[in-house]
Amino acid sequence: MKKVRFAMVVVCLVLILGLPCADAAVYFDDGGHHVINYNIDESVFVDYWTQQQPGTQVELVDNGSIGIGGGYVALYANAYSQITISGGLLKGNLNANAYSRVTVSGGAIVGSLSATTTSQVTISGGSIADELYASGSSLVTVSDGSIYGSLHAQNNGQLTFSGGSVRYELIVDGNSQVTVSGGTILKGLNASDSSRVTISGGSIGEGSPNDETIRSRLHEYCQVTISGGSIGNYVDVYNGGQLIVKGSDFAVDGSSIEYGTYYSNWSGNLTGTLANGDPIDNWIDVYNNGFVTFAVPEPCALSLLFLGGLMVRKRRV
Repeated sequence: MKKVRFAMVVVCLVLILGLPCADAAVYFDDGGHHVINYNIDESVFVDYWTQQQPGTQVELVDNGSIGIGGGYVALYANAYSQITISGGLLKGNLNANAYSRVTVSGGAIVGSLSATTTSQVTISGGSIADELYASGSSLVTVSDGSIYGSLHAQNNGQLTFSGGSVRYELIVDGNSQVTVSGGTILKGLNASDSSRVTISGGSIGEGSPNDETIRSRLHEYCQVTISGGSIGNYVDVYNGGQLIVKGSDFAVDGSSIEYGTYYSNWSGNLTGTLANGDPIDNWIDVYNNGFVTFAVPEPCALSLLFLGGLMVRKRRV
């Protein structure tokens, strides 16, 4: 009778808490190297039951698929496991947990990718149909590929974006840190909650110049520094948010503006030259204790600006 009661308790926990059931999932936790070039219809757990180092390695390659038969599935990277996706199809979410390592260079994820708890994710190709999350002190690096949802850095997540495309916006909060040096993010930046964003290249807010939906919002004590690239058609700085602009020849509505910090409330069309030589031309609205700092570029950047000016003069001659 006691065994029956215990079994019933286990079943209830599985149903209530959503714990993985042995006959509804596939487990790789032997420390070996597994190549998936066939179809798996269940969720896949890598190193779910073990903490061994080095962890189990799983590769999803061409002709391989997880969840293609229908229904919701997921791929879970746990402990010190290593997952590589170079081809094939994952019809579900990919969750990178603990100290796992995930590399995506091809294939398609028909779901979201979440990096948490000091995991590391490197994306150099392939596609993600939904969101990409970097949270819990995880480290996410994106150099290429397509993300058809938004890009999120939250809860101390670290994100480096140097290439590829994001269909919606970049959302940064929870004391996260983001570096953008290339690539395209179509729908703007939403930075808040003591986050830090550094933009030295790339395009944030790629769209029609008159489209007010292409808007970046800097608020709740975030700090955004731009020295190259773009930051959207319209920029709102408010509720303690700070925008630092590094470059030269700044003007608001055609009137020159000196280096320094300018507090709310003011608005206008900001123009000038960023530290890497890119032009800046944005409508900016500063209010409710937001502030903007116009800063002198570092010596190296100033040298690049000077050389760029010489090249322009030579071409004119």
